[in-house]
Amino acid sequence: MVAIERRHSIVIALWLMQRSLAADAAPPPSTDPPSATAAVADALFEEAKRLMEQHDYDAACIKFGESQRIEPGSGTLLGLAWCHESQGKLASAWIEYKEVILAARRAGRGDRVALAEERVRALEPRLSYVELVRSADHPLPSNTTLVLDGLEFGTAAIGVRTPLDPGLHELRASAPGFQPWHATVKISAEGELHQVAVPDLVPEPTPSDRGEPGPSRDRTQRRPPPLDAALYAVGAVTFGTIVASATTGGLAWAANRDLAAANEQAGNPATNPPDNTEASRKNLYERAESLRLASTVLTGVAVAGGATLVALLVVRQKRRHRPHVAYLAPVLARHHVGVSFRTQFGIRSRSR
Repeated sequence: MVAIERRHSIVIALWLMQRSLAADAAPPPSTDPPSATAAVADALFEEAKRLMEQHDYDAACIKFGESQRIEPGSGTLLGLAWCHESQGKLASAWIEYKEVILAARRAGRGDRVALAEERVRALEPRLSYVELVRSADHPLPSNTTLVLDGLEFGTAAIGVRTPLDPGLHELRASAPGFQPWHATVKISAEGELHQVAVPDLVPEPTPSDRGEPGPSRDRTQRRPPPLDAALYAVGAVTFGTIVASATTGGLAWAANRDLAAANEQAGNPATNPPDNTEASRKNLYERAESLRLASTVLTGVAVAGGATLVALLVVRQKRRHRPHVAYLAPVLARHHVGVSFRTQFGIRSRSR
């Protein structure tokens, strides 16, 4: 008897719905020409109604949905809800009927308000729900994000029953620093209630948990970059001054050689060329002295750079925690006496 009454109420509701939708097919005359958007929306609406009569609900719902997207209206939304109800997507239809109530009230369509309210009451006991519950007493992290079929929610959604259409639905929970959790729920019949327990999220493993060296073990990260830059800079300058010192030394030697040859020619007037004058020999002497002085200065700079380079290397070894030993040792030989400078890196010593 209850099934007969339900079928009878559904038939009456569908008849009233068809009449309400038919009213949209004959809009009141207007002096304004219809826009292209309205024309397309009307064509989609009419095609959707034709497909509904042929029971092609999948195609009809697509037409209703596109018409509603192009030109929203309570009549089109009512048709979309009717189509989803015919498909068996009761949750979608229930939500759309509630939206029809709000839109129809604003438009002053009391007939659509009454029809949508009746369908909402008829669908509510048939809805299937999913409810997220906690499997522990303590709450989830405050920044946890819950995702239901791609829609994000906060932890306030836990304990709230959400109506869903038949089919598979994906649930996810995630929070920074924790491994994500996911589950799948299948709605297969009307009036189901699925309670899904969200467990405690598992923290992400640290590098030490995975057996990987952490940042504190990476010696390259502890190495001060400015010290390496100083080593490269001092090394480059030292190398440059060595090359410059060798070049100026060679030029000074060549100038002294030319000066000696000029002095020898000046002692023999018979072979002395006309351009070998006292002034030219003085210029050669001044040039040789200038080059010798420059070579001496550059040699001193190169020696200082080398000493600085050695000192920086020692500091670098200390920062790497590699002990080094540098010492002076006297050298006593048969024909000479001297001092030997020795240095060793990487020697480890222990004191007791």
